[in-house]
Amino acid sequence: MDRPSSAPQCALPALAALLCAGLLAGCGGISQAQYDAVCGERDALRSQLLEVQEDLRALEDSRDAAPAEHMRVNISGEFTATVRELLPDYTLNAETLQVAVVTQFQDGPFTIFVGSLAAELEVGKTYNFAIVPEENVEIATEDYAAGVPSPEVAVPLYRLRISGASPAGEEDWGLAGRGLQWERTP
Repeated sequence: MDRPSSAPQCALPALAALLCAGLLAGCGGISQAQYDAVCGERDALRSQLLEVQEDLRALEDSRDAAPAEHMRVNISGEFTATVRELLPDYTLNAETLQVAVVTQFQDGPFTIFVGSLAAELEVGKTYNFAIVPEENVEIATEDYAAGVPSPEVAVPLYRLRISGASPAGEEDWGLAGRGLQWERTP
């Protein structure tokens, strides 16, 4: 039996590779003018990016160079929130309920430490939570100018403590509800 020649079998892959190379060479699809326009746009955008980065660095340097001015305030008041859950404080006592998950009107949930007040609270009910007035709290002047933050922010930020809770009435709920106040100290 004669053996078939391997020459035609070797030529087939070479021919396929040559055909693919020829097809790929014709895929250039854009003219030199279009290429130059895209490169020009890229260079303009790169220049704008460098300018913005330089401005950002200058702004950050000026902010870091000027220390934030601080002032002292007294914080007091109360806020209205609905108790969504009562939980133990797993750090202090994993069995006694001491933390309330609460929500304010049309807002997300946050936690407050209520301690022994948890025994008086009922899940699903709305309460006015009074805070222990804090005196001489240091805050940034720009924070004072922005106004009193929501209890969700203020309670943990200024380590405010809850002094009591009373059932909220219709007049306490909604956008015009009760809130925290701060007063600038002399």
